[in-house]
Amino acid sequence: MGGGGGGVNPATVGDVLLISGDAEKIGSGGSETYTLLKSIRLGRNGAYRVKFDFKAPYNGSRIWGKIYKNGNPIGTEQTITSDTYVTFSEDFEGIVTGDLVQLYCKQEVTGGGLYTRNFRIYVDKLASDSVILD
Repeated sequence: MGGGGGGVNPATVGDVLLISGDAEKIGSGGSETYTLLKSIRLGRNGAYRVKFDFKAPYNGSRIWGKIYKNGNPIGTEQTITSDTYVTFSEDFEGIVTGDLVQLYCKQEVTGGGLYTRNFRIYVDKLASDSVILD
């Protein structure tokens, strides 16, 4: 059995929290370019559920969020105009040991920043080599 996820069964999607970056992070606003806000490196091949909360700085300001893997978009573009947190969830297959699962966001107008929290990864059951702490 090899290390780094090769010696265990692949992860499968479920509702058991594996790891989270729950701290609120405020990204710099005013750009229509996606900016990296949160990142988690996974240590097990398989499929994962990714959830995150985000909100606009004020009601009516449009914010977008999207999940990336290793700097490349893989998720559905999510958008809100609410100044209260909204949770989004999406399942991903084909994650390989060492992949970075990342949250990128952007905002349509200048001012106020964009807000995110509770970047969370879920599986069906825990395994000791599911994450890699850098």
